[in-house]
Amino acid sequence: MMHKNFLWQSFLLLVAGCALVYTAIAASRTYCYMRLNETAPPLAMDWNTKELSSDRYILETSYQFNIKGQLFSGKTSWSDTAYLNPWAAEKAIEENRKKTWTIWYDPAAPSYSSLQKKLPIKQWASAALLWILSLYFFGVGCYVSKYKP
Repeated sequence: MMHKNFLWQSFLLLVAGCALVYTAIAASRTYCYMRLNETAPPLAMDWNTKELSSDRYILETSYQFNIKGQLFSGKTSWSDTAYLNPWAAEKAIEENRKKTWTIWYDPAAPSYSSLQKKLPIKQWASAALLWILSLYFFGVGCYVSKYKP
């Protein structure tokens, strides 16, 4: 038997709703991760900086690659790493040009590609934590209703 307080039940639904949203986000990003299961070397790469605000700059990379004689192009925004000024971003571009890059693409649709392939562990951890909180609060509601004087 669950606690009958409307505010408690609303709170429980809110936490469970957040858990559902985070689970959907994690599942969507995992699907995108799993689609990128083939690799190709880049033919050309062009690095640029993009200003998001006066103290936030990110890198963007445009690239081209060849699959079975057909030329594909793509673009990757490196939004995980932000720089405080354009000079720091330019220095990062110089360092990234020295690296060897691999393009990840979907063999069923090679136009879907990226230079980064990351499993969304943080999103899954957040979803799991929210589900644990939902179950905990559900248990608290059941406990309170059972032992309520």
